[in-house]
Amino acid sequence: MSDETTKVTIHDFTRFPKKMRFGVVGTVLGEVSNGMTSNFFSGVVFQPQLTGDVIPTVSVANALSSISYSIAPEIIVALRFLQEKGWFDKSVRFSTKTTGACEVVVLDWGNTPGEASFIELAFYLEDVCQELESASREYSPEWFYAKISHLYCEDRDNPDIIFTIGILLSQLWMKEKHENAALRGAENEASLLRANKVRKAQSPALTKAKNMAIVELWNKAFDQFGADTMRHDSNAAQAIYELAFSLRPKELLVKSTGDVIGTEAIRKRIISLRKTGELG
Repeated sequence: MSDETTKVTIHDFTRFPKKMRFGVVGTVLGEVSNGMTSNFFSGVVFQPQLTGDVIPTVSVANALSSISYSIAPEIIVALRFLQEKGWFDKSVRFSTKTTGACEVVVLDWGNTPGEASFIELAFYLEDVCQELESASREYSPEWFYAKISHLYCEDRDNPDIIFTIGILLSQLWMKEKHENAALRGAENEASLLRANKVRKAQSPALTKAKNMAIVELWNKAFDQFGADTMRHDSNAAQAIYELAFSLRPKELLVKSTGDVIGTEAIRKRIISLRKTGELG
């Protein structure tokens, strides 16, 4: 479902002459729509669903669970998508019949009404496909939607055609899924590169700050524990860790947890600092 509000519309309510078992009072035919997508549903109505004993109330959840699937709503989505891309004038209206079999209804398009308008629409959509192919845009979303709409208008009563439309739709959805995943992957990679770039720029300053904090604590530990303790790297690291645990200098705290860096990390820095002459 899209981010737009899902709406339930009741088209017909037939009340039974008398209440049935479990409080069933009638049947309802309705439509649940969200953005460009709409589907019909039908089901039974219980007494508590009646508002003022006349109009049944059907929740979005109940409507969605009662949808009777039809290819027609998918074609409506396709045609409206093409309309948004400029292939149809904004005055053209696409909808579905609310009674009987669910079929596409096109209003304010073409020169002839009824079935003849579908034939004209089929020819037009075939031209749209060819134009997209000439522009090297085959297998674009526009091409998929134009192709399935063309097939539907050309021979919507043929089961093989409906099956082919289903295959094309699945290919489109799979293509969009992979392309969106790849796009998200590229965005995530770009974000990671930006974050690494920032970390790389900050790293020298952070390293220097940590080293200075260790040098400062090493001097304090030397005064507190003596030269013999600080002569050995492991002992010196433990002594500095104890002071850091007590004083909690921010340079030696792990950002994600707030804990003091471990004694092994301190020991490795002591070794490096001895080599550079910053520690005795």
